[in-house]
Amino acid sequence: MALSQQKLSSNSAPASKPTSEDLFKYLMPEDPNGARAKAVWKELKPEIEDILGAFYSRINETPNLAAMIEKSPHRAGDLAKRQTTHWEKAFITTELREFEADARKIGSAHVRIGLTSDWFIAGYGRVLMEAVPRILKAHRFTPQRAAEAINTLISRMFLDMALANESYSSQMTDHEAIEWREDNDYQNLRTISDSMHDINKVTLNLAVLSNSTAKATSSNESVAAAVEELVSSIQQLSDTSQNAANAAGDTNTRLIEGVQGVVRARGAIATVAEAAERSNQSLSSLQGAAAEINDVMSVIQSIADQTNLLALNATIEAARAGDAGKGFAVVASEVKALANQTASATEDVASRIQTLQAEIDRISANFAATREAIDTGEETLNNASDQIEGAGSQMEGVAGRMSEVAQILEQQESSAREISSHIVGMTDLARENSSCLDDIATSMTGSNDNLSKAAGQWFRTTSSRSLCEMAKIDHTMFKKRVVDAVLGRGQWKSSEVPDNHNCRLGKWYDSVEDSELRNLEAFRSLLEPHHRVHKSSTEALAAKERGDMETAMKKLTELDRASIEVVEKLNDVSAFLHSRESISERRKRERKPIFGEKVELKSGERTIKADVVNENAGGIGIEGVSQSEVGQLFEMFYKGNKKEGTVRWASGNRGGIKFED
Repeated sequence: MALSQQKLSSNSAPASKPTSEDLFKYLMPEDPNGARAKAVWKELKPEIEDILGAFYSRINETPNLAAMIEKSPHRAGDLAKRQTTHWEKAFITTELREFEADARKIGSAHVRIGLTSDWFIAGYGRVLMEAVPRILKAHRFTPQRAAEAINTLISRMFLDMALANESYSSQMTDHEAIEWREDNDYQNLRTISDSMHDINKVTLNLAVLSNSTAKATSSNESVAAAVEELVSSIQQLSDTSQNAANAAGDTNTRLIEGVQGVVRARGAIATVAEAAERSNQSLSSLQGAAAEINDVMSVIQSIADQTNLLALNATIEAARAGDAGKGFAVVASEVKALANQTASATEDVASRIQTLQAEIDRISANFAATREAIDTGEETLNNASDQIEGAGSQMEGVAGRMSEVAQILEQQESSAREISSHIVGMTDLARENSSCLDDIATSMTGSNDNLSKAAGQWFRTTSSRSLCEMAKIDHTMFKKRVVDAVLGRGQWKSSEVPDNHNCRLGKWYDSVEDSELRNLEAFRSLLEPHHRVHKSSTEALAAKERGDMETAMKKLTELDRASIEVVEKLNDVSAFLHSRESISERRKRERKPIFGEKVELKSGERTIKADVVNENAGGIGIEGVSQSEVGQLFEMFYKGNKKEGTVRWASGNRGGIKFED
């Protein structure tokens, strides 16, 4: 043995890989024909059922091994029968090639169920621990034969183990590579899923922004048109105001001229009033003269009457005098005639004087009315003059203010034109923003398509965690398709939207039979928000079809809230599935190397001193334990904390301890 070790240390080239014949000769040089092996099998065969029964009982007491048996499509009884047939070949076959192929198949089977090499080798140890006592019991009186039988048993079992382990080792490497690749594919798929989710988080925000931009563009165009109309109206109003100011100025000028005319009219009326007063005074004088004439005419009438009476008396006296009185009678007659003429003329004059007095009275009354009218007219002119002067002052103010208004309107017209120019610029900018948003949406669609294609390369239909991540990707694409359709970037009728049981996520959800997964809170609570996602999507598209964009955007917001819940729960489900798949490999990768840390394991009176080589959240890897400690519970102080842990595996002097909760 020492020579062999020396040769191994001195040669740089590794030893060549042994064949099954090499292993057979090395392990069984004293039994080249297999006679002893057949004899041992004859003794073991009646005991093999009990041996394997004890072996599988021990497996059932080891949780992680029991879990592997539960996942196997074969029950323990079937496995025991297969193992019995295989070991019978190990003891009686003369065809090493056939036995070798069988052993390698068994090794491959253990690789497929995820059994590590340390547990695989430990299994042979358990079988030997059950078989050796039975061999010793059978040869308790013949120690030499017992030793030979045990040597044969060990050599055949180790040959089987060596052949299986060689295949096991090579395929374990392949299996590890597969697991690494599967985990890597899963991580890539999850990265894509998370990336698509993160990229499309802004989908709703872009939708709102796009809708707002469209509204802003439409509003800006309307405002621009309104501003143009306002500019036109301001221009017209400015012109009207200037015309009004000019008209007010002209009116003020005319009012000033009117005031001057009123002043002249007042002067003329005053002159007329003075003339009328003088005429009235003259009429009064004339009326007095007429009265005096009338008095004179009364005297004349009295004289005429007296003369006529005297003429009558003279005539009478002349008649009495006869011829002597004829000449007097003629005179009396003439006097009488003159008196009558005088009386007649006096009456005529009196009549005319009365007429004159009546006319004078009428003229006087007219002059009085004229005077009253003149007074009224003068008062009216005074009032009119005051009013015209006030109106003139007001019109002057109006003209000034209208001029100011016209100037202000000119300034407002300039400002309005500037506003119109800015609004046109804003409209152009809004159109550019809308175009940029369309480009972003197109880029996102391209990115989603590329990521989705890449995801297909890493998607494994046999992996639940892969299905979960792919469901997240499909959900993200579903949501974006709805948003694009609402914004007019795609076509999707509300009647074409599947319900939450007919999309990929829904089909996967309904097909899950794993009771542990179905009882997971995140999985159970996924149904309700997923239903809301499809309901909101259908309602959003229906609102879009009706032209009710306000409701459509509201439903997109509801869709986004429900989608966030769905993704959160899918993340929890994915984390749970990830924690179950390839747990041994993840435990290896998640271990943190530890240097210089020591720990004492205590179980009753027994103490084991060990070195900690790595750690993870659930336990530590140590040096200083053996296979005999596997399954035992120890107390320890680790990093200042008292803990309890069970040795779950051991290989050589290394092992792993899982902390108890």
